[in-house]
Order: sequence, then structure tokens, then C-alpha cells
Amino acid sequence: MRRFLITISIILLGSTVFAQYNQFSQYFATSILINPAFAGTSPQKSFSTNYKRSGQANDGTFNEMIQGTIAIPLLLTTTKTIQTGGVALTFNSQNRGFGGILKTQKVLATGAYSLRLDRLRPTYLIFGMQSGVVFDKIDSDNLRWGSQYNRYIGFDNTLRGEAIDGNLNTYPVFNFGIVYAAYNHDNIYIRDKSLMVGLSIDNLNRPRTSSFAFSNGRHTILVKLLAVGEIELTPKSSIHPTFLSLYKQGSYQVNVGAYWSRLISPSTAKTGVILQAGGWYRVNDSAIALIGLQIERIRTGVSYDFNSDIFSENIVINQTGNSFEVSVTYDLGVRKNLNKIVNPLF
Repeated sequence: MRRFLITISIILLGSTVFAQYNQFSQYFATSILINPAFAGTSPQKSFSTNYKRSGQANDGTFNEMIQGTIAIPLLLTTTKTIQTGGVALTFNSQNRGFGGILKTQKVLATGAYSLRLDRLRPTYLIFGMQSGVVFDKIDSDNLRWGSQYNRYIGFDNTLRGEAIDGNLNTYPVFNFGIVYAAYNHDNIYIRDKSLMVGLSIDNLNRPRTSSFAFSNGRHTILVKLLAVGEIELTPKSSIHPTFLSLYKQGSYQVNVGAYWSRLISPSTAKTGVILQAGGWYRVNDSAIALIGLQIERIRTGVSYDFNSDIFSENIVINQTGNSFEVSVTYDLGVRKNLNKIVNPLF
């Protein structure tokens, strides 16, 4: 009976936490997780990684995420080289709950096709498809049980605790995305506005979420809408207003923000250095501050989420405690950008 009650408690916890969206705050360092079509916007080979953590392992608020993505553009060379799309491979891991008991790992393969809409203006319609395998598991190894209490020393990890029948749950996942992209022209005399608008749908196949055979919970479809632009302030600086909205089974999340970018290295310097800073306001949830630096092919970013307990919880997806996040992106190629990417560092 005792083990049954423990198992039911874990199911109730898992039904809430497993349903949450695995969300990083530095969205543009994880753009392929936001929308698979972004695999067709990267103009050169790159590797990016993010690490995010919040809460404490001993009070149930723990949430730790890490991801790594390798992106490769698809190029067509005739009289000139154009980008026709891109492919990417992503590994994503998350541990959450008491002692990191709820574990999720994903391996995702992404492909994107880029269709140019205008011969004179660099405008594109990009389609992306993402598929992969997700591994959900309940791991009780880090939990402490009353049966492990020693009257002389307190907790004794040499004593055997309870065993939870949380089997590994493996399931496929399919996501789709589309992005409209209008880039600034390379010729400064015929510059135009830069804009990206994207729509994506996750969990098209509604996979099962439970690690228990008698539970039939399924992932619900997650819809994401993203828009980002670029406004040039000076020849060396620009601002990027950004909007991101998520909707999932009656719950929604709205994010608005802006980033400022400035080339801080002298025009004569051999190494280009760009400073970027900005922030998000996640409506009814939190404020997020970000700062980053790009040195030639290496981009780094640091962010912090200031979450508030006074906001309403019934309309927010994945509300957690304060968290920090770091990201590193390394461009593997040296090819000149085929398109001017409007996405800022994050």
C-alpha cells in the first residue's frame, strides 16, 4: 500500500511536470528548438550549447536543462552560391523535481528547405520538419526515504530505500515549422527592412507521456509564434524588437523583448567584437536580463530569470523559480554569410 501511494504521488507530479515545455530563455541560441525552419537560416556550420538551472534539488523546484546542436547549411553552387536549406542534430536533456527524479532526454534530427520569393530582394519562405526520439524516466536513486533513517547518524545511504516502478518511456516526436524571412540587402544603397516571422507546431503525433503502463497521458500540441526584426540605429549599432507566444491546451505564454547590438571594436581592428544586451518580459511570469559578447566566430551569452510569486499561475506555461542560463555558439565555417541573419546573439 505504501509503495502504491508513493507511485500515485509521482504520477501526479509527473503529469504536471512532464507536460511542461522545456524552455530556454536565450531563445535565439536555441532557435531550432523554437522552430525547425530555423535550420534553413544558418549560413554556415555551427555548434551551440546552452545550460540552464533553477531551484534546489531538495525542495521539488529543481530544474536543470542542457542542449547541444550541430547545424549544417545546404548550399547550391552555380554561377554563385545560394543556401537552399539546412540540417541539424540536437541533443536535449532535462532533470527536474525532487533530486532530479524526472528525467527527459531527446535526440532530434531537423531538416529545412528554403524557397526564395523574389529575385531582387532577399526574401525567403523556409519550411522545417523535425523528428526524433524522447526518453522519459522516473529515477528514484537520489531520493531519501524514512527506511534510510539511522537513529545515530540520521540519513544513511547504505540502507536500502523504496523502489519505484518507473519504467523508461520511449516515444517518437514530430514537429513542424515555417518561417518568412526578409533580410537586409548586402548593398548599403538599397537596404531594406529585416524581419522574421515564424509559426511552429510541436507534438504533431500526440505521443504518450507516462512512464507507467496503466497511465494513458499524452502530450498536447504546442503552438509557437515568433517575430523578430532589426532597426538600424547607427552604422555600428541596431536594435532587435522581438515577440514570442506559446499556446498549449488552454494555457498560453507571451514574451516581449528587445536586444541592442553594437560593434565595439575599431573599424581597423583585425578581430571584430560585438556587444549585445537586452531583456524579455514574460507576461504575468518574469523578467529576463541578458548580456553577451561575440568575438569573430565565438558567441557567448549569460541570462538571469527574475520570477515573481505575485503573478497569476493559471495562464502561464512552465512557471519556475529564478534561474540562470549560459550559452556558447561556435561557427565552424569561415564562409561569408549568404544571408544577413537578423537574429541577435540570443
